[in-house]
Amino acid sequence: MALQWSEIVDAVNQVVLSNSQDRWRWTNDGSGCFSVASARETIDAVCLPSDDSVVKWSSLAPIKLNVLAWKIAVNGLPIRWNLARRGFDIPSIACVVCEKGGESIDHLFFGCSFVTDLVTGVAKWNASIFSSEKPKKSMCWDSVVSYSFLWIRSRCKNLCLRWDIWLLDPNLAISVM
Repeated sequence: MALQWSEIVDAVNQVVLSNSQDRWRWTNDGSGCFSVASARETIDAVCLPSDDSVVKWSSLAPIKLNVLAWKIAVNGLPIRWNLARRGFDIPSIACVVCEKGGESIDHLFFGCSFVTDLVTGVAKWNASIFSSEKPKKSMCWDSVVSYSFLWIRSRCKNLCLRWDIWLLDPNLAISVM
């Protein structure tokens, strides 16, 4: 205990105090003056990942698509996997759409059977739109009916939707609940 006390006394005796008035000084900037930009640079340097990848924004795509692509690239979407990893109380990290995998970026955008079917359907629809052949209305309508049923079923777990009633009348299928 005496040794610690003498170390503290030695440390305090080395401090040189001036007669000038006390003041605040921002040490993260060479000027000594606080600025929001300097504070942001300091926080970003500590908090942001330091990969040196350059984000290439497409001027042809809407800004929200550019932001989505960036969020996917840095794994920054608030999906179940990321929320659970950050300490949020998530009852399940299972994909709410297909319930076959964990809701991660890889699964959601590249592995979910619903999403791959949807992308395939959109690709077929685009092919029919941009081809010289006239698109088949039945193909488009079947896709709308199927995907709307799957989307509502995955979002409304308390509903017990039946496909056969949905085909007859979606309003009836929802009101039967």
